[in-house]
Amino acid sequence: MSNMPTELEDFGVEEHSLVDSSAEPTEQQLIAVGTEQKQAVPLVPKVKAKAKIMTAAAFVQQAKETDEALFDAMNTQQFNPLAGAQVLPKAKVPLKVDYKAAVNAGAIDWTKVTQADIENTSIPIEARPFSTEDSLTIDLVDKNYEPRWVNKNPILLGKALASGFTYVTAKDLARSLDVAISEDVNGRYLNLDVIAMKCPKSTYFAALKASFLRAVNTVNSLSSKKAAKNQAMTQLMKDAGAGVAEEFESGKVGFYDASGIEI
Repeated sequence: MSNMPTELEDFGVEEHSLVDSSAEPTEQQLIAVGTEQKQAVPLVPKVKAKAKIMTAAAFVQQAKETDEALFDAMNTQQFNPLAGAQVLPKAKVPLKVDYKAAVNAGAIDWTKVTQADIENTSIPIEARPFSTEDSLTIDLVDKNYEPRWVNKNPILLGKALASGFTYVTAKDLARSLDVAISEDVNGRYLNLDVIAMKCPKSTYFAALKASFLRAVNTVNSLSSKKAAKNQAMTQLMKDAGAGVAEEFESGKVGFYDASGIEI
């Protein structure tokens, strides 16, 4: 072995020293080694225990115990006539609850209730939205007419007038309108961009029926053919008399489409 000094690196310590590996250690060096603290041995990292695998039977048993606990908790609840969304056995729930009577009986002292109390679940305030009734409803005296709000666009308004619509006036109303509007100088009711009008039901409903049949015939060709058959039969009975129906029933006459299939 070479007698040249060798550099020894002590990992974890930044300083380096040169020692003669061939020389015998001195007494002072031996004492220093004996009193030197031993290097701490790193701990073995702990490994988490694997999760316990639950068998199907154990899972079913746990689910059963959970259901029983929930059912027992549900049975201890008492019905509150002013609260909503309650989970109770059917036997504990009355068939009908008169919320108004319960409130009027003094369950809520409205003189002490503020807006902040709507978030207080201990105060049994019933959740009820405002009325959703149609505020644009028009109640006419003559039920032979159908009221409609028509856009005041000159083109659309002209088509409505040409189709048989007329303006609604005060004498046509069975009761006042629900919207806060009054007659204009011409006696008509204008609400933003629409104006109150009426049309004879015989005219308006006939147009709606035509639109309905047009929509049905567009998506169903068989319905279109049957509609054409009915229309043709009606016309034939007008032209040839009721006896034509007997000829169709006997099979002497029939309707066929372009492919030769009887309709």
